[in-house]
Amino acid sequence: MSEPPRAVMWTIAQIVARGQDGSQPNVSKMVGRLVEKHGLEVERGPNGKIRAVNIAHYDQLRGRYGDPSKRQVQEREPQRPAAESYDEALRVRAWIDAENKKIDLALRKGLLTPTAQVRAGTEEAFGVIAALIDRLPNSADDLAAATAREGVHGLRVMLKKIASRMRADVATALQSVFEAAPESDEINDIEGADVGS
Repeated sequence: MSEPPRAVMWTIAQIVARGQDGSQPNVSKMVGRLVEKHGLEVERGPNGKIRAVNIAHYDQLRGRYGDPSKRQVQEREPQRPAAESYDEALRVRAWIDAENKKIDLALRKGLLTPTAQVRAGTEEAFGVIAALIDRLPNSADDLAAATAREGVHGLRVMLKKIASRMRADVATALQSVFEAAPESDEINDIEGADVGS
């Protein structure tokens, strides 16, 4: 008849190394308390000191009788990642300053336009286009006459003429909106303006 398998025995140093039980003094105290009060299975050396601990029995008893608040490992204060270091902050600040100078230069050269100016110009252009489209019903009499004279072909020709005239009117109106917009030199005094490319 074979003997039952020997329990897995760990040294206190091995228990500490797994990182769940705290420091070596804490584990030693816990093992001593569990041996004395709950019969934790251990192996002792010739001098009577605990040499190894039945790890399965230790975990079971520790889970049942241990104080969870004392069992938690005191986590070391995490090292700050490089992104939070002073040198990294200086590097990021220098990069932001350089980017801001690039944007200022692009504004002065007229390569960028503040978002507020683009938005205002776009809204004005939409207004002009909408007003020109709204004039389309005024052509109803011309369309009806062309249809009466030449049928669908006459209507098609008249629609092409009206579309061509509207396209020219839109182009002229948008050109006047563009010419009325301030030059890039006039916007350089706007501090902190949003910029759109």
